[in-house]
Amino acid sequence: MDAIERYRPRLPGPVWERIGPDCRRTVTKAKPTTPKEARDWLGALAHAAAHAYATGRPTRAEHLLTREAIEGYLATGCLHMEESSRPYTQPEQAQLYANARAQPTDELRFGLLTLLALGFGCALDSPEVIPLRTHDVREALNGAVAVGVRGSRTRTVLRRTAWAPVLIEATTRASRPSQARYLFRPESHARGTNTVTNFLARTRIPSAAHPWSWAGPAPTTTRSPKTSSSVSAPWAMSPSTTTPRISSASKPVPAAPSSSKATGTAPPCPNHSRTPPRI
Repeated sequence: MDAIERYRPRLPGPVWERIGPDCRRTVTKAKPTTPKEARDWLGALAHAAAHAYATGRPTRAEHLLTREAIEGYLATGCLHMEESSRPYTQPEQAQLYANARAQPTDELRFGLLTLLALGFGCALDSPEVIPLRTHDVREALNGAVAVGVRGSRTRTVLRRTAWAPVLIEATTRASRPSQARYLFRPESHARGTNTVTNFLARTRIPSAAHPWSWAGPAPTTTRSPKTSSSVSAPWAMSPSTTTPRISSASKPVPAAPSSSKATGTAPPCPNHSRTPPRI
């Protein structure tokens, strides 16, 4: 892709000459679907590599993309980022989780929990959240969760983190037997580019703790936070750090009992069967 070869970050020339080839090779292997996506990935990786180079650490991608390296970079290497684009800290995530639990209605409460679980837990952005159906979420016997992402970057995201039980809880509430329902705002048939932003405008979030942007995935760190909130944050669930293994024994999330209220059934999707895929 030309965007990868032509990309030049705002870094000193000698630094980019040292780290550039490996950054390009890594992003090319990741197969970005658009030039913008390629530039975004290159920018993030280039700054991480430059920070590692300046601090005398290994600069190759296999060293930069470990949990320990990411934590270190988020803690000390993101000073160049604006407040609106920096990663959320664990205390901020815990506060958002507490705010979600404190919403006055089930719709707002589970809507925010769904966004948090898909954003922090699966790194999905708004366009990927909006079309998801409940049967796109699968739970394995070992507690891992698989999310079948739709759209231009169709893929399966596997997660076994502290956000997995939150996602399962939200999915169970949104599900109904034999119905293809939306995962986010299942009672609403309307789907548009402003589905997430219009929903967030109705929530009750203190202005001091309102970092919702959802223009893209919300990065996360993995340090165990200490929060004074009276609401138990997901990190109290002692997530496993092992790589999830989803096998044919995986199962769809149990559907909640149907009711006489509006079902919010999603319109048929020509590219996806109502039957959950086998993983």
